Amino acid sequence: MDLRSEADAGGEGTFVDETARSSGAGAALIDGLKRHAANIGAPCINWTVLATNETAKHFYRREGGSHDATWEPWTMPIGRSRR
Repeated sequence: MDLRSEADAGGEGTFVDETARSSGAGAALIDGLKRHAANIGAPCINWTVLATNETAKHFYRREGGSHDATWEPWTMPIGRSRR
């Protein structure tokens, strides 16, 4: 499984490298994540998806995920002051 941090590409998070997609790597990652969450008693798993990434959204829906209509993602850049 070829997983990379988006920090390597200037972003944040973990993703399956493009060359490893459709190989089962993403499903294996999600399965491992679900097992870990169950083992630690987590009630759910939360993550963010780029709003325009319909391919990822389709994959997550297929894996049992759904859009969270209750919570909105927020961010606060570090290093810039607005005051």
